[in-house]
Amino acid sequence: MKIKYLLCLVFFSNYIMSQSFQDDFESYSLGSYLGSSSLTWTTWSGVTGGNEDVTIGDVNAHSGTQSIYFSSTGGGPQDVVLPFGGE
Repeated sequence: MKIKYLLCLVFFSNYIMSQSFQDDFESYSLGSYLGSSSLTWTTWSGVTGGNEDVTIGDVNAHSGTQSIYFSSTGGGPQDVVLPFGGE
């Protein structure tokens, strides 16, 4: 009985402590830059809408019709960031 209680306690403590983030790319305009369209996403340099930023597309979408695709465009890969606010 003590083992079951301990396992349940460990399982639920991990569940309570977890964080999650969800974003719906369907809410952005097709062809727009993610960093420029979102209040959450940015780039490492902080300059959105340029070579570092990624565009909203419709290729290989898993669920829904829109997605993002990272590719190298001469100067390096696109590099968007989801800041966690010091966490």
